[in-house]
Amino acid sequence: MKSAAAGFVGLFGHTLKRGAINWQFEVVRRDERDRYAVQLFSWVDGSPTHCRLMTFEELKAARLYDNADDWNAAALEYWRRADAQDRARRDDREELFEMFG
Repeated sequence: MKSAAAGFVGLFGHTLKRGAINWQFEVVRRDERDRYAVQLFSWVDGSPTHCRLMTFEELKAARLYDNADDWNAAALEYWRRADAQDRARRDDREELFEMFG
């Protein structure tokens, strides 16, 4: 992890919504009221999209990573698992249709 003096600045992260990755971001600055400016990134091509403020509590609830490599690896693993779960659900539905269709 980064030094304690740096706080969250320089970390990469994902927010979660209903268990799914929602935002992907890098913490770029902390203000005097302990709010953090984060740079959000596109899911389509990874380019920066816009900035927003996050609170200390919001960042504590996010999944945080020391570097972009770990951040990207976590996202790829998340999407690999989600894809496998979707395929399993489709297979289950197809099997039910064959049994009762």
